[in-house]
Amino acid sequence: MSFRRILVGVDLELRDLSTADGLPKPSRQLFEQAVDWAGSQRAELRLVAVLDGPNLTRTPTTAPQVTAFVALMGERLESLIEQAQEAGIDCSAELIGGDPVEVLLQECDELQPQLLMLGAGRHPLRLGRTAQRVVQSASCPVYVARAFDELCLNESESEPDSDADPQPPVVLIANDLRDHWQMDLLNFVSCGLWRDAKCWLLHVEEPPHWPEAWQAGISADDLASWQAHRVESARSRLHEHLSVTDHRTMTYGILTDVVEGDAVETVLRRIDEQQINLLVCGARFPALGDVRCSVLTFPGSVARRSAS
Repeated sequence: MSFRRILVGVDLELRDLSTADGLPKPSRQLFEQAVDWAGSQRAELRLVAVLDGPNLTRTPTTAPQVTAFVALMGERLESLIEQAQEAGIDCSAELIGGDPVEVLLQECDELQPQLLMLGAGRHPLRLGRTAQRVVQSASCPVYVARAFDELCLNESESEPDSDADPQPPVVLIANDLRDHWQMDLLNFVSCGLWRDAKCWLLHVEEPPHWPEAWQAGISADDLASWQAHRVESARSRLHEHLSVTDHRTMTYGILTDVVEGDAVETVLRRIDEQQINLLVCGARFPALGDVRCSVLTFPGSVARRSAS
């Protein structure tokens, strides 16, 4: 699968007015990544900048100021279109007033993109509310970009040596073994965007609910045998999912791992311990707001846009 239509939600408003770029740094990084991916996928790029109308009306500004502000945002968007086209990308863009979540979901419905890209929000350690709501309701894969310099996973470490070879990104794929994950994994590998990444395919086998009911009347040996069988069955299913992909064409392949424990705690701990750059997971991952790296979510077969 290729991402032939890519929709990007861009934030054009500067919070640091001293910047010389005329664009927020996270938005600049997201835009450059989108242009790079669109080039490698031969994709059509659609940029959408949303002005939250109600927020504008709550600011102490006059009508001429609002008009001037909208014109400034439009100029920035036109500049991005020109930059994308100079890079050979078929790019269109629109400045839209409204609620960012509703606008992006409406654009998804109309454009039917294979990928939606947006920023993680202003908080350095949490996914913003807009990103979370879009992820949970979008009908397409969503990539939420976290700027590298916002990650604080190893604050005590010194700055990396600028002369050292760049390290490949590290990707953690959290697979809950549902049927749709076989196709999602195939799409992740076949798009080729992470071909040079170090990838871990992880399944966490959680303990059953009501453990006393499961263990009642079972010997310790039988219980241990049953637990080992669950882990081996999960491992076999994980390899089945991987077998339909071209994972062997990836530079480092994809390493698999099955562990027992709490899924959320395990995934979040792995992100910290392995310095994960990208988490690939389902849109309903329970602790999505606490993820401290970039995220690529797949909606699954049951995900639908909410009617909120």
